[in-house]
Amino acid sequence: MLMNRARAGGFSLIEMLIVLAVLGVLLAIGADRMALLRRQLKLDQAAQMLAQDLQVCRNQSLAKSRICRVTFLGDRRFEVALSGGALSNPNALGDFCSAGGFYRLRLRELPPGVRFTNTKAGDCVAFNTRGFAFFGATTPGQFVLSDGAHQRKVIPSIVGSVKVIP
Repeated sequence: MLMNRARAGGFSLIEMLIVLAVLGVLLAIGADRMALLRRQLKLDQAAQMLAQDLQVCRNQSLAKSRICRVTFLGDRRFEVALSGGALSNPNALGDFCSAGGFYRLRLRELPPGVRFTNTKAGDCVAFNTRGFAFFGATTPGQFVLSDGAHQRKVIPSIVGSVKVIP
């Protein structure tokens, strides 16, 4: 009779170990999902950063009446640069990817694990003083970012708008 009264008020060691084991499994599953979510957030952040910098470049070209360009410096970096002087002919961009006379506004590096998959060093897109986009001779019309498992596409249009597509 005395044993039954003591048992009714608590848990056995085996019951506690089973509960802890179940909680451990649930936490392991949750941690795995959090790591996946963190990777996807880094990829989204990188795509939004590029889209925003393309828009900033376009706005700078309109506001300052100068060519602004975004140049890719490999598979993890890019820079936003503005031409040093006003242009006499706003449509004459020439070879804007390799032209001198630009000064850097921003230098960006993608988060660890994220990279461009379809650009190479020297590719660029430039905006003239009317805000129209011009792509370098070898520059693709869209920029693909990848974290190895997922990708995002950043697509600037000729008229200067930018879309991010999952």
